[in-house]
Amino acid sequence: MHDAVINGTIKGDIEVEHFLELQPGARVTGNISYRKLRMECGASVDGRLQCLGEQATERATNDNVVTLARAQGGD
Repeated sequence: MHDAVINGTIKGDIEVEHFLELQPGARVTGNISYRKLRMECGASVDGRLQCLGEQATERATNDNVVTLARAQGGD
């Protein structure tokens, strides 16, 4: 599904391609994949949350890491 708003009980995995909102009455038992998530106080998830595209974000972050050599003591 593209977008979803949940305010009830769901048992099973959920994959949302774009925006997911978990309202205070949401009770999810299962893994959730999403791109953007809004989780309000009172909502609960018994499972794993996975942001779609997080591997690309992690890769970009790692490409920007620069290792600097420790300066040698010189007078």
